[in-house]
Amino acid sequence: MLPDKDEQTNNAINHQENDWLLESYVRTLNGTEGQMHITILIDGFLVSGLLVGGNRYFQEILDRYLKSDVKDLDDSIKQLQTRIDSYTVDRFKPEVPVFYIHLLSATFHHPIGPGMPRKGVSFRARQNRVSGFYFGGYMPQKGDVETEQVDSDSTD
Repeated sequence: MLPDKDEQTNNAINHQENDWLLESYVRTLNGTEGQMHITILIDGFLVSGLLVGGNRYFQEILDRYLKSDVKDLDDSIKQLQTRIDSYTVDRFKPEVPVFYIHLLSATFHHPIGPGMPRKGVSFRARQNRVSGFYFGGYMPQKGDVETEQVDSDSTD
């Protein structure tokens, strides 16, 4: 399901702000089970986690739904599965720009104190909000405001 004409125009404008290198990695991972450690700077926070394709990210979300104790999720799960199927079909076309970045096991770090949440989470953000990135996980050093060490190798 592709966006309507107005949304396509807005997306094209926002797409111009994307970092071409980051977009190429996101595009490469879409449609695969691949992953790579990345740390991004977004709105003053360092967010460190596993960069994955949108299909893998959404499958993780769906798996959480399926494992939850919440009752009466059948309709929600069917709707989510339909959206995931649509995403995987539409988003792998080369002419469709990449707008979102997806991280699993993401942790948040801020210079004035520990970010929230402390445990790794699934994280999705607009790619044009990322102001910088590097490949690899963030590991607080002794003397940093944060006191807990992140095990960047635990999810490989």
